[in-house]
Amino acid sequence: MADQTARWRPARLDDVARIARLSNSIHILFPEREEIFEEKIRLSPAGCHVLERDGSIVGYILSHPWRRHSPAALDSRLGGLPADPDCWYIHDLGMGSGARGTGAATEIAGRIIRVAEREGLPVVALVAVAGADGYWRKLGFREVATDGLVAKLREYGEDAVYMELPLAAGGEPGP
Repeated sequence: MADQTARWRPARLDDVARIARLSNSIHILFPEREEIFEEKIRLSPAGCHVLERDGSIVGYILSHPWRRHSPAALDSRLGGLPADPDCWYIHDLGMGSGARGTGAATEIAGRIIRVAEREGLPVVALVAVAGADGYWRKLGFREVATDGLVAKLREYGEDAVYMELPLAAGGEPGP
């Protein structure tokens, strides 16, 4: 059951510094600059949310329309969204230690999946790191491996797994 004292709300530009602090404390090996978070919020407000408890941000999700099999580079600006996206891409879902295990991550993942469905996109895609692929598998995501993805995943770490969730719009995982 989701934490009843914490609430998801749309991310705002004045949240960027707090999101960056939380993200960089969770993903110590993959720090990102504040401007990266700011750009994602500007480009895709429907895909960016924070979990707030007592005025503190204890979780966040950053996601946006994108292209399959092309994970966004870490700590790099997108420069814009594709004119012809074929997936909704979850760039990052971060939960502070006090928010883990509350159901809040599954709640926001479900919301983002519904956003992708409303947009008519066939797939939700992500790169799972640090063993998180097991969590995403429970939500129905499946690993997709192509030769082109191998090099792209290196910057995400040795255990990085590119995953997709086909939606009712008809996406099939795979090349």
